[in-house]
Amino acid sequence: MKPSGTILFGCCLSMLLLGACTRGVPEQGEAGAPAPQAGTADGTGTADGVAALPAGPAAGIAELPTGTDAPTAEPSDGPPWAEQDSGAGLPPAEAGPTDGAAGGSEGEGASRFVAAEVPESTAVLPPFPLLEAPEGLQSAYRETEREMAHDGQYFLAGDRALLVEGRIFRDKFHLGRDPERPYTALQFHRHYADAVAALGGRRIDRVQYTRDVAAAAGGRSAIEKHQHGAVAVPEYRHDSYLLRNGGREYWIDVSTGAIPLHGYVVVLEREADGAAGAGEDESGAEAGIGTSAGPGGG
Repeated sequence: MKPSGTILFGCCLSMLLLGACTRGVPEQGEAGAPAPQAGTADGTGTADGVAALPAGPAAGIAELPTGTDAPTAEPSDGPPWAEQDSGAGLPPAEAGPTDGAAGGSEGEGASRFVAAEVPESTAVLPPFPLLEAPEGLQSAYRETEREMAHDGQYFLAGDRALLVEGRIFRDKFHLGRDPERPYTALQFHRHYADAVAALGGRRIDRVQYTRDVAAAAGGRSAIEKHQHGAVAVPEYRHDSYLLRNGGREYWIDVSTGAIPLHGYVVVLEREADGAAGAGEDESGAEAGIGTSAGPGGG
C-alpha cells in the first residue's frame, strides 16, 4: 500500500522542526562558547585577540631599542659628586694666578705660581711679623726661638708646594692648654684669615699636602727640612697666604695638627725683586719662586 501524500508531507515537516531545535541547544560544558580554533585539538588554545599578536615579547616592549641605544640613562662611573670641582672642599685661592707653564718635576697637572700677579696691598702694615697671636694663647717657644734671620719654608701656592727663602718668624700654641678658654682648629684658622685679609693679603692655596703634592716637591722628607708649621700630611690643615706691600712679600702659613692639638703660624719676609720662578727646591726641581734675596729679604 503506498503512503498518501498527506502522510509524507507530515513526516518531512516533523524532521525539519526536530533539527532546528537540536542546533539551538549547546553541547554540555561549553556554555555557548564558540567552537575550538583550528590547531587546538582540546579547545584550550590562546584567546581571541592575543593569538593574533606576533610571537615574542608583548607589543610595545619589542619596539624599545636595546644595548647602548636604549633611551635609559647609563649609570655614571663614580658617585654623584664626582663631577663637582675637585677643589670644592677648599675656598678658591683669590690670589693664585698661574702662567700655565708646568715647572720642573711637578708633572702635567701642575701649574706655575706667579707671585708678582698677586695684587699689592696699600695698607699701612704693623711691624714684622705683622700678626698678633689669638687672645689668651701663650707661645710654646722661647723668645730666642721664634725668629730666624734667614731660612726656607714651604708654602702651598696654587696646586703645588713651593720653597721660599727669607727672614722667618714662627710660633706654636697648645690650643687646649687653658681649659677655661680652649681654641678649636677652625677658630685658630679663622683668627689669622681675618687678620691677613684686614692687611690686604690673599689666600693662595688650592691643595693640601697629599702624597702627590709632597712627591712633586721632592718628598715629605725634603719638605720637613724646611717646615716650621705642622707636619706636611693631608690630615693637618695648612692655609697659605701672600701679602705684597711696599716692594716686599710676606708669605704666611697657618696650620693645625699634632696630639694634643697645636696651632702654628709662620711669616716669611723677602724682597719682591721680580725674580719669581728663579729658585729650586730640595729635589732640584724649579720651585717657581725667586730665592735670591739675602737675609732679612735683602
